[in-house]
Amino acid sequence: MDDSALILIHGDNGWEGWKDDSALILMHGQNGREDWMDDTALFLMHGENGWEGWMDDSALFLKHGENGLECWKADSALILMHGENDSEGWKADSALILMHGENGLEGWVADSSLILVRMARKV
Repeated sequence: MDDSALILIHGDNGWEGWKDDSALILMHGQNGREDWMDDTALFLMHGENGWEGWMDDSALFLKHGENGLECWKADSALILMHGENDSEGWKADSALILMHGENGLEGWVADSSLILVRMARKV
């Protein structure tokens, strides 16, 4: 992600967001948060051991601030920051890292089970 126009909309079913130049779609559906870009499907879920797939209805906040995209939950210290060259995220207690690489979003967590699934999907 770069400094181009990012649009975040809170619709009837949750957060929806996209960028005009890269067709990034963030949808909150009946089964949770669904994230995909072009033909790549990314699912994120916060489970007992970390982020595993998608979320249903917890207090998740997305905000585009002066320093980029920030995301946090009211009951945990999850921070997603938009840096100069990539999207970075971490939790104070579990060192969660989300990086935007050449092939898409890459993520890992130090001592927790983080599962990032990418699959082909037509949008």
